[in-house]
Amino acid sequence: MQRHGIRAKGKRRYKVTTDSGHNLPISPNLLEREFTVTQPDKVWAGDITYIATEEGWLFLAVVIDLFSRQVVGWSLKMERLHGQRFKSKRQAKDEALAWLLWYNRTRLHSTLAYVSPMQFEQNWLANQSTQANL
Repeated sequence: MQRHGIRAKGKRRYKVTTDSGHNLPISPNLLEREFTVTQPDKVWAGDITYIATEEGWLFLAVVIDLFSRQVVGWSLKMERLHGQRFKSKRQAKDEALAWLLWYNRTRLHSTLAYVSPMQFEQNWLANQSTQANL
């Protein structure tokens, strides 16, 4: 590996970002860890991440529909981008959009019987239409 300039990609170190030791008001936990949803557009969840570029940092927020696990909104997130360096913000944004399209159209989810988020929602809608016509 050394002769060919190959290095292992290490895991990120865990960093605590939540300080629960305060007297500020705490929002209620509306989900109570119930992530199984029976129809689209009822429960959405989100997350953020940071992407380093040579031009500075990008901040990416993503929102998914917990029913189909489909990305329904974003302003950038990707495990695929972790550890990569980008020459420009444009390059990072292009890569993020490619990941989002792959995630919705292609990524298979075990919670969705191993189909993509888009296919899962299309199957559900087709089933709803069929049941309505019975």
